[in-house]
Amino acid sequence: MSDRPSEIEIPKPINKPKGEEKLKAGHPIGSTKSKLDIQPKPVVITEQLRPKSRFEPEAIPVEVPSHGFLYQGKTNDEDLAKGIIKIRQMTLNEEKILTTDRLVQQGRALDMILENCIKSNISPYDLLSSDRLYLLFYLRGMSYGLDYDFDVRCYHCGTNFIQTIQINKLPIKEWEKLEDSAEPISVKLPQSGATVEAHYLRGSDEVKLMEKAREIKAFNQADDDIGQSLVLLIDKVTMADGEVLNPRDKEDFINHMIGGDADFFRDAMRDHDCGIKPLEHIYCPKCNGELTFNVPLGRNFFRRPRP
Repeated sequence: MSDRPSEIEIPKPINKPKGEEKLKAGHPIGSTKSKLDIQPKPVVITEQLRPKSRFEPEAIPVEVPSHGFLYQGKTNDEDLAKGIIKIRQMTLNEEKILTTDRLVQQGRALDMILENCIKSNISPYDLLSSDRLYLLFYLRGMSYGLDYDFDVRCYHCGTNFIQTIQINKLPIKEWEKLEDSAEPISVKLPQSGATVEAHYLRGSDEVKLMEKAREIKAFNQADDDIGQSLVLLIDKVTMADGEVLNPRDKEDFINHMIGGDADFFRDAMRDHDCGIKPLEHIYCPKCNGELTFNVPLGRNFFRRPRP
């Protein structure tokens, strides 16, 4: 596995009638080979059901950080099996989605944008979450520009400030070989001695988490995003004495997992996963404290930079 900054060559948006020379773009990442297990689902891409406008932007090939290792054997598309996914720039149609409060509140807006802009034969719900996030940042860069301003709160002194990054300079970790993508991911927890087996988060898992969050909110219960995400990710728990927990006991074990074990598991999953990595060596302008954080999809994410 490698851990190096991306050098994404994102072309400027072009909106033109079909028939002209097609836009050519460089790939953001080098290629590799791989594979893994994912349940295929019917592909329902709403945009493909509409008559195609001659002004629709051309789709651009983008190679995702997983290099398609988990998609091999699940598609006849050779490019997709190599991790090359075709996407087009965002248009006013996608901006309408973002300004529809109902879709935003239901958590459907980003999924619909991916459904519209991905032109390869795959559902965004079957994509790894790390690939989905990468594609969203790629879409943002080629649709609105590379400079991105977002709000940061220093966790040392509480100061709020604005951080500016260039999307094509984000740190990216790629899977280099098939073994990097192997599932299940087996992690032995240091305190309980139990061994858990987990899978990488997919778009379909994100939908389940969103539905569960709405259900919890409707019943006025305490938020449990962390617990529910672990329940979804962890497929098997084997206790130190060899007992394999049934589904009910597995969920009970996860909800009562020792804090140090939960933290160890999350770190292990981050170390194994590919995609955009946290920003490091960012310093608070007031206290000069060093910060590390994930780049958020903030209020300016789908807006062009303002002078």
